[in-house]
Formats: sequence, C-alpha cells, structure tokens
Amino acid sequence: MKIAILSPEQSQSSDNRITVVNGFPMYQSTGESRNTQSFPGIWFPMICVAGRELNPTIVKPFDDQDLKENPNLLEEYFTRDVIKAANNKYLLQKLGCMQCMGISIAIDNLSSSGGLWDEKPKLRKIKKYFMSRHSEWLPVIPPVESSVETLTSCTSANDWLIENMSRFNYREGNVYAYKRRFQEYKITTRRRVGTSETSPLLGRRIDTRISRNKCHCVIL
Repeated sequence: MKIAILSPEQSQSSDNRITVVNGFPMYQSTGESRNTQSFPGIWFPMICVAGRELNPTIVKPFDDQDLKENPNLLEEYFTRDVIKAANNKYLLQKLGCMQCMGISIAIDNLSSSGGLWDEKPKLRKIKKYFMSRHSEWLPVIPPVESSVETLTSCTSANDWLIENMSRFNYREGNVYAYKRRFQEYKITTRRRVGTSETSPLLGRRIDTRISRNKCHCVIL
C-alpha cells in the first residue's frame, strides 16, 4: 500500500497521511476535529483536496449539513444492523459507506501489535461486529511501502491521488459535482432469494441467499 504525506506549505494543521485503496482515497485522521468526538489514527474516506493551493482542505464525502438535510442519509450507505451496532452517526458519517468502513478496518488490521480500532472499547466492539457479520467488505491490502512521498500543495496532492487510481479524478472545478459521485456507493435492500453476485468494488462473491432482505451493493 502506497502512503503519501499531505503537508501543505502554509497549513497550520498537523500533516495527514493519505492513500488510495480499491480506488477510494483515504486519509488518516489527526484527531484535531472541532467536533466533541475525535478518532486519531483512524482512516476515513475523502474525495480530494481543494481550496487554497498551499493550504487546501480535505474534502470528505459528507459533512454535518448533509445529515441535517437528510436524517436518513446513513441508511442509504450502511446496513441497518451496522447502524444499530455502531450507534454513532458521526463516526458512520466520517466512514462514508460499507466499502470504506471495510477499508478502514482492513488498514488497521495491518498492524501486528493491534490497531487503533482496538484501543477504544467502543470501536473494538464495532470492529468485531463488522468483521463477524460483513467480512465480505474487507479487502486484501498489501503491506505499506517503505517509500513515502510528501505533497506540499493542492495540485500535487490531487495529482498523486489520480496517479494512484482514485475514483474521483478531481483537479479543479466544482468539488460538489465530485462529491455527488459518492452516491454510486449506496446500498439497497431488495428481495433476492437463492442468488449470489460479485461485488463490483472488491471482486469477491457475496452470498445473498441468507435472507430475503440481504443487503447488496448496486451502482445507481
């Protein structure tokens, strides 16, 4: 897994580590959020970086306003049992969708000494539940490469994401148009009995025979 350090020249914030897994750009939280909750070290999805060239902002799939405008937003991206098990709308908002939650946990699992998801009892409980019930969303991730590139501007960061196969390919323009592309990773609940399908994101077989309301991924 390739890692880069996002270290804009004029930023007053701590540097972020970023990567791309299965086409999803991810950043490692510094825990400096103004929200009362923080998750230092946990990996979350991003779309791109945008704003001032030498002091850009990480653009995330959702923000607090999205959840206010659509209180049922999370049900479009997570199965109901995961929402209930997590019992934390802010955490799920940051994780974005089932695929990215699986990626975050899979990156954490690379640590031989126990990851950051295991340090807090609440996160450990959520991780255990996700891995036991939704392991099909856990991708296989190669070890972290030793060489790490430092990115000092908005342009260099977005170019690096694109070179590493980001799904969003943002360089400039209306960033909200790119945020809307995240809608492709919604889930839906349909009655599908006695069938199985291949996840378009992970390339793995997902058994949907377990129940008539098994959730599966669709591209809208």
